[in-house]
Amino acid sequence: LRDPAFAGNIAKTLKRHNVDAQHLELEITESAILEKSKLIANTLTEIRNLGVALSVDDFGTGYSALSYLKTYEFDLLKIDRSFIARMEHSERDENLVKAIISMAQSLDMDIIGEGVENVEQSDLLRTLGCDVVQGYYFSRPVPAGDCLEVIQDLEAHNSVAQSA
Repeated sequence: LRDPAFAGNIAKTLKRHNVDAQHLELEITESAILEKSKLIANTLTEIRNLGVALSVDDFGTGYSALSYLKTYEFDLLKIDRSFIARMEHSERDENLVKAIISMAQSLDMDIIGEGVENVEQSDLLRTLGCDVVQGYYFSRPVPAGDCLEVIQDLEAHNSVAQSA
């Protein structure tokens, strides 16, 4: 992000591989934007202007995560698994997740809940308005070549569950 040519390199790579920018999401961790510089802000703006989505990864784990939302414009917010892990047993954690979702929605951001490990967490996140959930409940990490098979298995499982 500190390289002035970074956004241009992304644009060239998208063009070379004939990929529409809307199909690319760049996840930014807090450590990548600790330094609030004009260069980083300009680079992120250039990337967004290409049509690439920007995501805040592991939201809530840093000391100044809210200030990043003020300084930089993001499209997606990923709620850290540490909040999700306890929310079905802790009203306080559930309220924090609810507040994060509400805040993200008011900033017109999509929300991804990370680290979902059971159906209760998945259902609660969806009830609270979370757009996307991901985690071991759905699948452990798999090699890229196996993704299609995993998706087909999930679709088959969902079809059986819905007809039961």
